[in-house]
Amino acid sequence: MTKCKRYKYKQLLLSLIGCLLVFISPFGLAFEFEGDFPSREYPFEIKSSGIEVRADESTKVEWLDDHRVIFSALNPGEPRLQSKKYRKDHETINAPGRVVIWDTRNGGIEDLGEGRLHCSYQGYIQITWDKINASSGVSEVFVKSGILPNFKEHPGWREGQPRRYQDMHTCRIYDKLRTEPAPDHWHIHLKEEDGFLDLGPRKPKKGEKRPQIKIVRPEGTRQTLPLTMADVDTVRWSDWAGVYTWGIIVGGVKSTGGT
Repeated sequence: MTKCKRYKYKQLLLSLIGCLLVFISPFGLAFEFEGDFPSREYPFEIKSSGIEVRADESTKVEWLDDHRVIFSALNPGEPRLQSKKYRKDHETINAPGRVVIWDTRNGGIEDLGEGRLHCSYQGYIQITWDKINASSGVSEVFVKSGILPNFKEHPGWREGQPRRYQDMHTCRIYDKLRTEPAPDHWHIHLKEEDGFLDLGPRKPKKGEKRPQIKIVRPEGTRQTLPLTMADVDTVRWSDWAGVYTWGIIVGGVKSTGGT
């Protein structure tokens, strides 16, 4: 397991990439970082894409291979703070953004156009963006998906259509939600072949300590992790590295871990 402290928003992309570079190491090294980032020496090279990202939400970052990174970015002139907490004009709240691929070897930037990165797995990429329907005034989702550079654009889900469910680790879409092992527990879905994380009861008994999280495999076997629901924020599959990464709450500050 490794942990990298999450730093100020203006260094968000840099810190995420630094964290990923650490926990994909095949040697099982573990590091913990303190202080401003990156104002001291670290056991990996620090690089910057020079591309701005939103400062009021997490930016989705995925490794495509051992040197290219895809992530959601801003178009020139788009505000870094867009949420309603900071702005009241809806035009800037819904700034479309863009998706870029950064080659960390030569510094090259490939602009994939408007939208935000929604899902990426084994070369398949899905980008989404919102548009206001001129007749109804309702914001509607549109999707661009495919294997680079062959993308197809199509409408997203619309009211009245059957609900479908997407595995965000692999981008697979299912007609129905996978059956969870304990209906009265909170779960985080892993890849279908990996099972679930069982976070414990939805309604714990008064005074009862939070149980440790368990991995529940598809065949029903369980493995206990040294974490509780209070520790874990998000879980994501990093396909190129072959690991799950998760946000960990450490003293009220988000960090990143991997296994």
